[in-house]
Amino acid sequence: EAIDWASKTAHALSGRAFVFDEIVLAPGTAVQDEGISGLDAQARHRWPAAWGSRREARRLAAQLAGMPEDGHVVVRLPAGEVSHQQGLAHRAIRIAQYLNARKTAARLTVLDATDGLEAADVFASAAARGGCGGRVRWIGGEERARVLAVDAAAGTIEPPAGTLKADVVNFITPQQAGPIAHASGLVDQ
Repeated sequence: EAIDWASKTAHALSGRAFVFDEIVLAPGTAVQDEGISGLDAQARHRWPAAWGSRREARRLAAQLAGMPEDGHVVVRLPAGEVSHQQGLAHRAIRIAQYLNARKTAARLTVLDATDGLEAADVFASAAARGGCGGRVRWIGGEERARVLAVDAAAGTIEPPAGTLKADVVNFITPQQAGPIAHASGLVDQ
């Protein structure tokens, strides 16, 4: 829960305190608040990022399998620094391939707010090789793909270009160091 560096004491959530000579922290990650209206814990549960979480990946896979044959999937790629930048493009590629193979009337919209064109270029290269289908709309650029508000219950996302209605949303959020790293003064911006 907290670390007192002066007394070299770690305070656990249980209320116990542990004196240490050295300490190694594995803080994990936490969702970075983007100030998006409507994007709360319930919305993130309905719209799993499935980024490093098998449970979320299974939930996303079930949502894709259960959506209508002519459904609409939106993948949101966040702005800012993201580890595994190419992984973002590969997520869009995998979903496009799934739709092409199993939901042939479905369409995919990618809101790509990442810096640069890397994700878009990787996706375009995969699409040129085939297997990604032709019902993909890529909205790129931080300003055009920035999400202003969401309503997870209604399945709507509002970028500057206008409201999108989706059956399945893969809302990938930017991450930051876990809470203990912040509470311990171990992080910067």
